[in-house]
Amino acid sequence: MNFSVSSNYQFPTIGFINALSMQNGKQENIEVYFSASLPSTIIDRIVGVNGTSIYETLNGNLYSDNLLTTVIGRIAISQTIFDILDSNMSGVFETTGQTTLFLPTGNITYVFSGQTIRTPDGRYVFPTVTYTFKTTSGTGYYQSSYGDVKITSLDSIDDSVLLRKFNIDLTFMNY
Repeated sequence: MNFSVSSNYQFPTIGFINALSMQNGKQENIEVYFSASLPSTIIDRIVGVNGTSIYETLNGNLYSDNLLTTVIGRIAISQTIFDILDSNMSGVFETTGQTTLFLPTGNITYVFSGQTIRTPDGRYVFPTVTYTFKTTSGTGYYQSSYGDVKITSLDSIDDSVLLRKFNIDLTFMNY
């Protein structure tokens, strides 16, 4: 038997994306809000066996406005809070975790690490400051994106409403 094989196939060139080429992608800004103090937010907490840490999950609604009137998606936060016995007596607790924002066109995930404080009613919250974290992954529409998630605490003066503003700046590769 005689076989003749012909092909116009060319192997793809493997290259590296440099910082300059990534800056040319599509830019997008998303602003959403979340409140852990709403009845629609579910908080589960497990205290570690030795009583020195807490594993906590929060699941709630994401809103498109700071009055929390229009639901645009969901949020899932899983975090570990360390040294809850406050052995160094600082009143500040190291916290690390992951957050996923479930939006209509896909999900955005980021990991975080920072310091929380304990409120008189036993909640652990980030102080009224601003934190910025890098996105770690996306799905759907956000699959080819990278960027920053800037979180600002907008709590009420009496702490009756815990409000977080998520300002997400994304750049899309392959656009």
